[in-house]
Amino acid sequence: MIARHRFGLDESARERLLARWAACSEPIAAVRTAPLACADPDDQKFLDAAFSAQADALLTRDKTLLQLARRAAASGLAICTPAMVMQRLPAPCAGA
Repeated sequence: MIARHRFGLDESARERLLARWAACSEPIAAVRTAPLACADPDDQKFLDAAFSAQADALLTRDKTLLQLARRAAASGLAICTPAMVMQRLPAPCAGA
């Protein structure tokens, strides 16, 4: 995914990004099938991972996943876009 041209990352930058990501993440012990089924089978893995990790939120711009937001919320998982999350964050302090 991060090798996509639109991200503009060369191999060295991708390696640094992946190393940084690995340093602040934990592996999921066992991935189980989520209690919700996604209409797009290619996106099911993201739901399965989020529910297996007991994540609070799944950030995505994928319309098929976003259509499950209300049902997922009933199961304790917020599915939202990064922009939605940014709107909820407090404004940075002046001079920060």
